[in-house]
Amino acid sequence: MNNLGILLKNNYNILIGQIAGKKKRKSTQVATVLLILGAVAIIAIYTLQAYSMFNGLSKLHLEKVCMFHAILTTLVVICIIGIMRTSANTKTSDSDFLLSLPIKKRDIIISKTINKYVFDFFFAFTLFVPFLVLYQVFAGFDAKILLLGLLFTFLCPFLSIGISYICDFVITRLFNRMRLGGILKSFTILLLFVLVMALLLVKTFTYGTADYQNLDAYFADRPISNFVLSFLFDTSVINVLGVIFGILIPFAVGMVLYSINYGKTFAAYSSNSKALKFSQPNSTLYMLFKKEISTYATTPAYIINTIIGPAIILVVSIFLCTMGYSGICDYLGIQISKDTVVGFIALAFCLFCATAPISACSISLEGKNMWLLKSSPINEKQLFSSKVCVHLCIVEPCILIGATLLSIFLQLNILQIAAIFILPTLANFILAFAGVLINLWQPILDWDNETKVVKQSLSVLLTMVLGVLLAVAPYGIYKLCSALPLYATLLISIGLYVIVLVAAITLLYTIGVKMFRKL
Repeated sequence: MNNLGILLKNNYNILIGQIAGKKKRKSTQVATVLLILGAVAIIAIYTLQAYSMFNGLSKLHLEKVCMFHAILTTLVVICIIGIMRTSANTKTSDSDFLLSLPIKKRDIIISKTINKYVFDFFFAFTLFVPFLVLYQVFAGFDAKILLLGLLFTFLCPFLSIGISYICDFVITRLFNRMRLGGILKSFTILLLFVLVMALLLVKTFTYGTADYQNLDAYFADRPISNFVLSFLFDTSVINVLGVIFGILIPFAVGMVLYSINYGKTFAAYSSNSKALKFSQPNSTLYMLFKKEISTYATTPAYIINTIIGPAIILVVSIFLCTMGYSGICDYLGIQISKDTVVGFIALAFCLFCATAPISACSISLEGKNMWLLKSSPINEKQLFSSKVCVHLCIVEPCILIGATLLSIFLQLNILQIAAIFILPTLANFILAFAGVLINLWQPILDWDNETKVVKQSLSVLLTMVLGVLLAVAPYGIYKLCSALPLYATLLISIGLYVIVLVAAITLLYTIGVKMFRKL
């Protein structure tokens, strides 16, 4: 087996080893089967979603809308993967080790690129191919559309790889030597994320309510998604070559830049000042809080995966304020009471809080540096409080601003103001304290990539599930106690939230301390 084959086999063994676990509780064969079953399950679920969409819209001869949805979703996810890979700073690098072996640098880069391609291809295949196949079923078989659709599926991963390589090169060269380079990297990647979402989603979120008599004009007004749509349905040479070169050129440029960057060590910022500066010692809690804020601000994957929920709270609040109560009723097409509107807004805020599991990965992010905290004279309760405070400082201002705007512009009464302020705030506090506790119960300290902690950890999933349950609980109370007045339902919900919050705080500062000492 040549060196490239050995490297590819090693990448596969690493993946299987992560599934099997360190203690080898599962054999390699079992881990492989679990990986395949998981992939098949994801594809099956998304295929059912695609079938449901085709089954409804094909009756109106709108199969093209389904393909537009598939293209839009695939492009968004592929571009997000590319940006997220840029933000995934690894704690350890194998570049020095690999370059010291009798292996060509070309083989190393190709093996890493193939590894990324396989990962991205799974998502491109899952998101697009079910729609492509079902289009042949509902709209009639068309060999050209099928072949071009498969070509698009195979090309998509190259786009995400090219984006990640180019962004990584530019961001590293621009910000590595700057004093606030880590923070600038994070916010640059966040801006890229927002820009990509804006370019791909602008004017597209209303395609479900488009005038179906003028779909061609509607698609033409969405140039990015329509460019790929034309690639499938208008088989002109210009469209085909445009998509192919539009994907392969960024990939080729990215490969060249990645080859230049790979294995090089870039100097970080260092101060030229030789004067010793002493300052008054601050409290331990303040220093821990400052450390946590620094970790958050310099970890792009952390920011991108937790800032969306708070941002949606602000966006939704501003949107609802511009509509007003009557505008909301007109938009929904039904006349509902203001109490009901405010109740659903409050529960939606609780749900958005669940998408910001900041504290749920704060323990895991310490990683292999955990021994520094455990060997330092730091009170565990102060450490937990610092992580909770970071969560609250990021999410809570969005809740308060959104609730204040809605209270003013929707002219809410005292009961409605209490609901829209208190319920989301209590839910946010619960998630802040419970997130740390759950992370102590299910930590991941041997990670080599921050994305595994922020996106793929069980503690994050469990915290989000808890947030969903908190958002659903008041509605369940309302249904069970429909005979009670609304203020009674609100008081019961607040009481339930307070009980859960007290339990979370008590458990964190008692059992949580014991869990931390056993890590």
